[in-house]
Amino acid sequence: MSASEEIPACERLVAVLADEERLALFARVVAAGPEGVAPGSLDARTQKALGRLIAAGAARRADDGSGRVTAGAAPFREAANEARAAAEAANAAVLEGAPIDVARCFSRGRLDTLPLAEPLRARVVAHVVERCLGDESGKQWTEAEVGERLAVVTDDVVTLRRELVDRGLLERSRDGSAYWRAG
Repeated sequence: MSASEEIPACERLVAVLADEERLALFARVVAAGPEGVAPGSLDARTQKALGRLIAAGAARRADDGSGRVTAGAAPFREAANEARAAAEAANAAVLEGAPIDVARCFSRGRLDTLPLAEPLRARVVAHVVERCLGDESGKQWTEAEVGERLAVVTDDVVTLRRELVDRGLLERSRDGSAYWRAG
């Protein structure tokens, strides 16, 4: 297995297309349609960029021996399927052991929104504590470490951290430099 095959397809494609020159070249290859682009018509720098597109799977050489380079949807379908499978795996890991009503508050392993209804809100928050902070009584984390752990399930780390502190599930030092599980 090559190094590029070990990197998920979605990451390879995004990384190779994140460069303006390669993105423009990719657009050129796509615009050429099934006729493709003849590498011989490109300068050395552009040929190198084309090689990177091919290595990442964003483009491919024609099977007819012409050397022309074309692009198709297959690598993007593969990347989408990979990303979907990764999201489902993340969802399963985050929701392991969660009651159905708590699980419904998550999508692709992420907390969609903190429920307003109090009994459910308390169960969701308790589940997040168990999944993100585990049963590490006595362990202290910095604010950044708590943020990293909560970022696994939410984009709004500040609100969730505040909720945990307000509910007494997470305690913090007066200066906010250290956090630990309550109890």
